[in-house]
Amino acid sequence: MLFYAIATYGMIFYTQHLLNHIAAEALRRGVSYVNEQCLVSGTSGCGQAELAAQVRSNTEALFRDFLSNPERIFGRERAAALTVDIDEAECCRLTLSYNYRDYPFIPPLLPVPEVIQTHARLTF
Repeated sequence: MLFYAIATYGMIFYTQHLLNHIAAEALRRGVSYVNEQCLVSGTSGCGQAELAAQVRSNTEALFRDFLSNPERIFGRERAAALTVDIDEAECCRLTLSYNYRDYPFIPPLLPVPEVIQTHARLTF
């Protein structure tokens, strides 16, 4: 039972760390998209919607970098198990949520979270 607990919580902590890293790095890469000219002049193509699209693209690129099969995460369909939410109103708040209740890595025998979630925010 002890080994089971270590394996279960280790995978949960690993997932939290992975999602946190991907969210933060996607926003860091988004900073390179926004330059001073873009912020000052308000040039077209530099709005929040464009920045959010760039952050979404960065997130997908990072999943391709970190996962051997970017369509799956822990043997589950990534599109079903993981949601990527970008709040354009807060330019940009990125939330990654893994639905652990419906897509567990290991059948839960111990108390585990229903959702493994991380937030990252880009502020100017």
